[in-house]
Amino acid sequence: MERRSAWVFAAVMGVLLMSTGLPRAWAKEASLMVTAEQRANAVRNAGRYAWAKAERDAAAQAAARWRAMTDEALWDLVPSQELPRSIHVFNVYGTNRIALCPNCREGIIPFGNYPWRTDVFGRPWKIECPNPQCREVYPKNDFGAYYRSALDEHGFFRRGKGDPKLLFNAEHPDPNDPLHRAYVDDGYGWTDAEGTRWDFIAVYVQWGLWREINRGINALARAYTLTDDPVYARKCGVLLARLADVYPEMDWHPLARAGFSHSDGGSGCGRVEGCIWECGNGASWAQAYDFIFDALKADDELAAFVDRMHRRQALPPVPDPAALAAHIETGLLREIIAGVKD
Repeated sequence: MERRSAWVFAAVMGVLLMSTGLPRAWAKEASLMVTAEQRANAVRNAGRYAWAKAERDAAAQAAARWRAMTDEALWDLVPSQELPRSIHVFNVYGTNRIALCPNCREGIIPFGNYPWRTDVFGRPWKIECPNPQCREVYPKNDFGAYYRSALDEHGFFRRGKGDPKLLFNAEHPDPNDPLHRAYVDDGYGWTDAEGTRWDFIAVYVQWGLWREINRGINALARAYTLTDDPVYARKCGVLLARLADVYPEMDWHPLARAGFSHSDGGSGCGRVEGCIWECGNGASWAQAYDFIFDALKADDELAAFVDRMHRRQALPPVPDPAALAAHIETGLLREIIAGVKD
């Protein structure tokens, strides 16, 4: 498995370099890792063989949630740099305290290093303790409302821009209640009376939001390769286009300096994630772009949607599919290459 993963990463990076390191006159022309001929063969096989139909149906099922979402809902799902990510809600290096819960404390430890439960679509902006004797949910404020109030003209979350009146414990709305500000997170954690910071939202963003975004990109791209249905490619393209908006600002270093934790090996390097796990992001996003390229290059509807969102959010115009491809290659793929070189 490790050898196969290394081969896939090398192949993806080769495609990525060929896609972005050449003059526009030599621009990418077609999907290379799964070609149009191979997609057509997959469709034929699904009509002839039970095993191929099962693979196609499984891929379609895995992508069903994402296919059913509106383009704007997919677009709005992607967060920007100033919304922190963290793998631990509480981190003391060299101890098992990385897994503490504010309520049951050590009761959460048996559930692993990354125990917090998230449900992006069922209970957004919340994390739940997995201990059946606890099941406490954090943070206690309506972070979704605060998040929306903190978006700038580009739709990017900006620290300090949000409405401070929204930062209160919804279970204790009376300002005179001593718990009025307890367990309230503005994206940069809640600090208890002992000075310990609990990173509820950063853990949600890491294990909920970004995991779902990556799951959607991979599922939609794979479904397109097995069905040749351009709707899957269009939905994947929405996510990749929005990623290309936010990725140039992505930098793990300031978050590491602020005390958030990730897979950086102590280096403080990375983009969305620490530099170790970010390798997987780069490979999967580049692969997804190649998988859907044949549909993307002819999708006027997708380009029109991205152009409309860019005009609404004061971003550069994307007048046609060629401009959309250039946007993804510049804002995402070239940035991944720069990260590899760094």
